[in-house]
Amino acid sequence: MKKNIFIVFLLVVIIGILAINFKFNKQEKTSLPEYVMCPSEAKICPDGSTVIRMGSYCEFAECPSSSKVVSSVDQENAKIEGKHLVYFRGVKQDGLSAIVTLDPITMFSGDEATAAAMQDTKCSKAKVITCAPSLNNNFYIRNLSNETQNLTVTLSTDVYLESASDTTELKKVGILELKKISETWPLERLSITPFWVTARDEKVSKIEQQYIP
Repeated sequence: MKKNIFIVFLLVVIIGILAINFKFNKQEKTSLPEYVMCPSEAKICPDGSTVIRMGSYCEFAECPSSSKVVSSVDQENAKIEGKHLVYFRGVKQDGLSAIVTLDPITMFSGDEATAAAMQDTKCSKAKVITCAPSLNNNFYIRNLSNETQNLTVTLSTDVYLESASDTTELKKVGILELKKISETWPLERLSITPFWVTARDEKVSKIEQQYIP
């Protein structure tokens, strides 16, 4: 009798051990992989974006394959997207392109011109015309910053300059003509002649001289 009880007890123990082992093995197979702490490093992709290390082997993620690679010239030209009024400080040919040095300005007319001139010159309304003579022609150009910007444009960029016979009429020329003018015009004339620069799709498309009364 005691022998039978011992055998039954032994079978129960064996079954219990097998059950525990089965449960442990099942949990081990279904458990999540161990979390890996990757170094906090980043890689710069060709499009300027960054990717980090990830995964169980801490490899860098793939760079975006469809991103556009932007050249340094396009990044510079992108800063002036739209139409902007500038002074030219120089034009230099660079192979099949030209480099223009621009000095951004702001032009006012009417009451806004008077207010801007008073603010910049600190002159009273009664004396502001003496401080800013351009107000006699109902305009004022603000140019307080000395910062300039170099832009690369193609030799096929449209350039429009005032006609010699009629200052209100513009004629289409090339960027090399603008370079010639920048070299032959007196510095005091070039430094006060405004031009409009238009950039679209990260490319300078037009340069146009602004008429000054």
